[in-house]
Amino acid sequence: MKKYALFSVNETEGLIDFARALCSLNWKIVATEKAFAFLRDADVKVISVADFVGVYDDYGFPPTLHPKIEYALTSKDAAESIELVYDIPYGLDVGNDVGGHTLLALAIKGNKLPIFSYADMCEAVKIISSHGKVPDDIRRQFISKASFQIVMHYSNILHNQGEDKYDAVSMQKRYGLLNGENPYQIPADFMAVESLDTLSIERFNLITHNTPCFTNMADFDCIVETFSKISLAFYKNKNKIPFIAIAAKHGNACGVGTDWQYPLTAIRKALWGNPLAIWGGEFIVNFPLTKEAADMLYASNERKQKFRDDKWMLDIIISPAISEDAYNILSKRKNTKIFTNKALSMPTLPTAEWSYRFVRGGILRQPLNSYILDIQDVKWVAEPMSDEQVDSAIIAWGCSFTSFHGGNEVAVARDGRLLGIGGGPSTVDAAEIAISRSLKHYHSLADAVFGADAFFPFTDAPSLLVDAGCVAGVVPSGGRSKMEVENYFLKNKIKVAFIDEMYRGFCRH
Repeated sequence: MKKYALFSVNETEGLIDFARALCSLNWKIVATEKAFAFLRDADVKVISVADFVGVYDDYGFPPTLHPKIEYALTSKDAAESIELVYDIPYGLDVGNDVGGHTLLALAIKGNKLPIFSYADMCEAVKIISSHGKVPDDIRRQFISKASFQIVMHYSNILHNQGEDKYDAVSMQKRYGLLNGENPYQIPADFMAVESLDTLSIERFNLITHNTPCFTNMADFDCIVETFSKISLAFYKNKNKIPFIAIAAKHGNACGVGTDWQYPLTAIRKALWGNPLAIWGGEFIVNFPLTKEAADMLYASNERKQKFRDDKWMLDIIISPAISEDAYNILSKRKNTKIFTNKALSMPTLPTAEWSYRFVRGGILRQPLNSYILDIQDVKWVAEPMSDEQVDSAIIAWGCSFTSFHGGNEVAVARDGRLLGIGGGPSTVDAAEIAISRSLKHYHSLADAVFGADAFFPFTDAPSLLVDAGCVAGVVPSGGRSKMEVENYFLKNKIKVAFIDEMYRGFCRH
């Protein structure tokens, strides 16, 4: 039985190497018009689809839809068996590629090897070159991926035609995790979705030789979200981004430091925001880590004097890059996972259209939360903030809008650093906790700036913040008593930026 591979692609990247690898193993190549011409000109022995099926211009249908193609893909008795299909269906913006998905479906039906992406093609080259064939377990993986590709395609057709009750998300296992949220939850995996997002988890390089767990990755995602919001708010309002360092515990910011000149100053501000909470936490910066930075992140004599333990014990460290000396210092702790991604220097919003949350018996779907604070598009009470106060307002806003301490988050900041943050059933609880945490770690709230993710329904929480020393803030508008709240701030000469109430900051519910 002769073994064939069918190429039905317009993209030619890597095609010659793929074809030659198959030919070296005595495969025969059948190709549609563009691929055929490209391979022929490269002196690759190739057969046109028309020659393979024996029909030409008078057939009336694309030759890939000829019954002989179907028979070669699905029948075990075919003398000329097509064992592999490489077809990249075009997107819905071009049209409904019925032929492409038909070929993939026929390959699936015949238990053949369906390939629908350049990445899969590269993987197939490696596997076939080393094994001479594709092992059954890997073949099943390709079939599963192609099957879901087809499901996604027709789901998107229904969605684009107004039938939005259908949706699908394509996921692929990237790597296994140590365990789930708890040690008994095994196995656990990181499942990636196709994304152009430069800060998607799979774009980060894990450069230490240890395996993260489910909780590590969930915390990782949270701190990257807080970092992105703060970074993008600085860029939107200042047209530049300072050195930023964020310390978090289980994804909740417990220290944020910024500085326009010195990265080490930003690190120190973040570490000493809540030095007890950071133990076993996460740390992210938007600048390369040097030996000096690593020394600061690894241990501190000042910490030893105050807490009898000099180590910061960070579980996750994230940066655009890291020097060899810095790596040697920070990797001494076996549980520390170090991730790098150059895109941290200039973050962007996620590219996904929807965000999802699993609930018992289903999935909640909503458009992505893409709001970024814009000081030029707020309602001011009293007068606008100073330039320095805006820096602190961005920090307080970013932390309150991405935290999940229990809803109704309130954060306080000053001098480019986070002082404290709290959440609770009410804004009063949140304000009390934020103030208490600030004072516990000897942060004065005099001239501080607050941020809240939800409107103040009454003047009780605002009065707590004002009495503590806050002189400015940023908060969504809304509530039946919003005029009373505004008048309270105006009477006390508090510079408050009221965000349109549609942009309240609820997240991660």
